[in-house]
Amino acid sequence: MRSIYSASILTALLVATSCQAAHCGPPGSLSVNKALSGKAFIFYPSRSDGDSSFVLPGTEFRKDSGGPPESVQFFIDGIHYQFLTTPKSQFIVDGEAGGDAAVLHRHTAYEREFIAKVGNPRSKFQEIGSRNRPAVEGTPALLFKLWQMKVPGKQGDSMQYYLTTVIGDDVVMLSAIILDAKYEARVMSALDSFTQTFQFIVSEKSCP
Repeated sequence: MRSIYSASILTALLVATSCQAAHCGPPGSLSVNKALSGKAFIFYPSRSDGDSSFVLPGTEFRKDSGGPPESVQFFIDGIHYQFLTTPKSQFIVDGEAGGDAAVLHRHTAYEREFIAKVGNPRSKFQEIGSRNRPAVEGTPALLFKLWQMKVPGKQGDSMQYYLTTVIGDDVVMLSAIILDAKYEARVMSALDSFTQTFQFIVSEKSCP
């Protein structure tokens, strides 16, 4: 995957000066601001251990009020996204290998079991790969895992991408549903932007 933003633009958007995340809003809330002359959105999700921000490209944003209370769902240019956090403790097993890679592996298995349980037609699993991102000022090193679920035996039909990482005490997941393969490149750019731009908010001056 390739980043669609230059490093200078991202530095101007997301500034870190300390190692402790600030709070911009109550846990579970999400603020969204337009950026880059209306060609992208900056998201500010609030969590109990501190707030963060990330950038997704697009021109039209609409919030979706459906879904479980622990998730945030929205549309950007007709593509449906979900931002969800789950306690990391659910995926730590005593006596087994630890680390973020093991946590994300168990989280993927958990999500696949849930998909099968609810009878989602997107039942074919494909692992796409993992990416390590080094620490940046104010944000630790992160491991991102990308995978996909699609309808078996069909090409270009409904598919859902899942991008996960471990942030503090949570597994954070950004997923995207597309109904046509023509939107695939757009979604991949958005997921790449998330991996490139995710950053802790370390000063209330950076809050929206």
